[in-house]
Amino acid sequence: VWWAVDMGARYVLMAGVLYPHKASLRKLPGDIVEISFPKPATFEYEAGQYAKISIPRIGFGQFHPITISSSPRDPVVTMHVKGLGRWSRRLGKLAERQEEVAFLMEGPYGKLMIELENRKRYKMVLMVSGGIGVTPMVSIANDLLYEHQSERREVKKIKFVWALRSVELMRAMADRNAGITGGANVLDPKSASEVVDLSVYLTKCTGAVDEEINDIDAGVTKSGRPDMDEIFLEMKRAAREAGEAHIAVCVCGPSKMVDACRQASRRFSDGVFTRDGVKFDFHEEKFEF
Repeated sequence: VWWAVDMGARYVLMAGVLYPHKASLRKLPGDIVEISFPKPATFEYEAGQYAKISIPRIGFGQFHPITISSSPRDPVVTMHVKGLGRWSRRLGKLAERQEEVAFLMEGPYGKLMIELENRKRYKMVLMVSGGIGVTPMVSIANDLLYEHQSERREVKKIKFVWALRSVELMRAMADRNAGITGGANVLDPKSASEVVDLSVYLTKCTGAVDEEINDIDAGVTKSGRPDMDEIFLEMKRAAREAGEAHIAVCVCGPSKMVDACRQASRRFSDGVFTRDGVKFDFHEEKFEF
């Protein structure tokens, strides 16, 4: 009974009345589907949040949590889904046949584990993502960058680390972010502000891929896996030089990556009574490649 009441509320209130009923689909390299629709006035969300969506064509009554990859200030809402399970693979096949589908949505949901909106506390931000886990990190980073560029808050450093297996995913996400409102695009080394330090790691490289790295941007793209200890120490030194006591750490990726960053946050945080100490405040989300 309660299941029926819950489903009715979702369909009637959120999915059926408040939000749009059509979305565009675009198949991207790396078995990824982009879902997009014009942002309605009734849909307000924060960077890093997710919505639950249902596409009746591939699963009537099934709502799936999907992270919002666009910035809250973008005129178009986007979500990116990687083909990892049965529903997501069916979505990929659907995107090959149709460019627009009927869909239902509810939300947004979710909240960061740290108060990133605290502008005085967090002027130093470390963002680490693995594979498709980059989607919430891009949303958060672009929102921070927009606020900095529009002089709404001071951001001294955004260290953005992204580890992925293929150049295809990087190209797809960079292409999507090319039209970001106000020019706030953390994935574009040419348009990002001086506060952004972008490092992209391709974990499975061949000779052919190495050539593609040079074609993209040899300055930010590297072969291999990120050295988390080195990255955390670099951020700690930068915080001390900038006179900042707190670094926000946001991580979204495979379990091993999240665990490594959590441990590094604890290991490299100074004690409460340490003079000029630096503390890493940690937020995590888990995605598989």
